[in-house]
Amino acid sequence: MAVPKKISVLVIDDDQTMRNAIISLLKSDAGIQDISTADNGLHGWKALSEKPFDFVLVDWMMPVMDGYNFVKTVRRDASRHKTKIIMITSKKGVNDVSDAMNVGITSYIIKPFDKETFARKIQYVLGYSGISPKETEFLEEAEKYLAEEEYGKALNCYSKALDIVPANAEVKLKLVAAFMKKLEFDKAYLALSEMMKGEMPKEILKASSAAMVKLGDIDFAKDMFKESAAKYREAVTADPSQIEGHIGLGEVDMKLGNVESAKKHFEQAETMLLDVGENDVTMLNNIAIRHRRAGRAADAVKVLESTLKWAQGNPYLLYNLGRAYLDLDQMNMAAACFRDALKINPGMKDAQRMLMLITGNAG
Repeated sequence: MAVPKKISVLVIDDDQTMRNAIISLLKSDAGIQDISTADNGLHGWKALSEKPFDFVLVDWMMPVMDGYNFVKTVRRDASRHKTKIIMITSKKGVNDVSDAMNVGITSYIIKPFDKETFARKIQYVLGYSGISPKETEFLEEAEKYLAEEEYGKALNCYSKALDIVPANAEVKLKLVAAFMKKLEFDKAYLALSEMMKGEMPKEILKASSAAMVKLGDIDFAKDMFKESAAKYREAVTADPSQIEGHIGLGEVDMKLGNVESAKKHFEQAETMLLDVGENDVTMLNNIAIRHRRAGRAADAVKVLESTLKWAQGNPYLLYNLGRAYLDLDQMNMAAACFRDALKINPGMKDAQRMLMLITGNAG
């Protein structure tokens, strides 16, 4: 059985003979040398907390902490919840297997087992892209319901997936998005706010703070400035690099007549823009749109022209630059931007329409 190099495995079993047998199979049949052991779930959890493992083989029936509760503990931990876990046990009833699947195991081996079965399960777990097949089942159902705009059913599936792997921040973010699609913004806010209080990977934190800004924008559009400011502030508190949150706070201050405070927020956002990387084209485009909609077309031009220096050929940036120039009554510059956008993407109907308004010709 060929396996990737440098695979690390944790074996948890209170039976020394079984531990030795598993270690022997891992070494001889899988070529895995980086193997650690523990004699109960609590010791196993301590070992996992100190070092990440590619996967864990855990017995069910053990003293102190059994395998079932070990799996539950792992799936509730923000930094270890993705660890792949194989339950090895003599429990083979349908209800037993179902219970194990419902707490998020990746696979299941029934004792006694032969080396071929063992090797096949190891190979499966190493190649499996998810955390738990049961979680994956609910996530796939949720995606199907989303495509059908059955948002209530999708939310139910996401909730079931989170029952299995409660610490999965990616799924929590999908839950928030489904609430927003269902226009249940209060529920989206509560879920997102609670999520942002916990530990999250950087990319999820960034996406979460962006979602919080969108909720702030919804309040802002309703002239609920106090509520929108609270959400913008929550976004920048969780993620200080959240530029759109700072711009949102500036917009609220402008509406409330706090010009000096607004200026500080805009200046802070402008300073942060200097450090934005090439992967943030969408965010920069959104910032420019915010500027333009708030009557700051010159600021939108500044952001877009700066972005286009390293994101040349992006038709959406060019289109929005044209709109900003249009707001500044610079018709020739606007028309040039719309033409450039259409050269790259001839099917951009918005650009065709704007060019028609300016020149009377969509080409």
